[in-house]
Amino acid sequence: MKRILPVLLLLLSLLPLRAQDSDALKRRIVEAGKNITGITCDFVQTRQSAMLAEKAVSSGRMVYRSPEYLEWSYLKPSVRQFIFDGAAAEAGKDKMFKDLARLIVSSIAGGSLADEATFRAEVQVSGSDILVTLYPLKRDMKRMFTSIQLRYKSDTLEATRFEMNEASGDVTLIEFKNSQITRR
Repeated sequence: MKRILPVLLLLLSLLPLRAQDSDALKRRIVEAGKNITGITCDFVQTRQSAMLAEKAVSSGRMVYRSPEYLEWSYLKPSVRQFIFDGAAAEAGKDKMFKDLARLIVSSIAGGSLADEATFRAEVQVSGSDILVTLYPLKRDMKRMFTSIQLRYKSDTLEATRFEMNEASGDVTLIEFKNSQITRR
């Protein structure tokens, strides 16, 4: 019995929240995102693909400034940089990068949770984290992703992890570290 109780409590903590609690957490994350004016952090990106024998790991630095500025700098294994500045994106003609940059910017600021026309969001509390799973509703997004998972610290509502599960079966995981957040 002593072993069953902790396992039962763990399983109960992973159950989806009641709709009322879920909506309240989504609102908290969206409101916290509205107060963010800037984020600077390190990231580690791990890509798992059927086409690759091993996971591809990259790392770098991200700079975000509200409302739509994202500077994504890879430092390892090679140096390259992408800048997304809303409509004036310097990412060239790469529509996929622009869409991805918008998605990351929106997720950091909590906007993806409020976009009920594009995503259905499920919220779970797991220990000291809030796990949000976004399921695409639009056809073009469904072609790219089966789900997108976001992990936030429950006390600060800081995004710590962004995972894209692609329709092809590939997975890209981005973990944010050493975040410096500027708020209004």
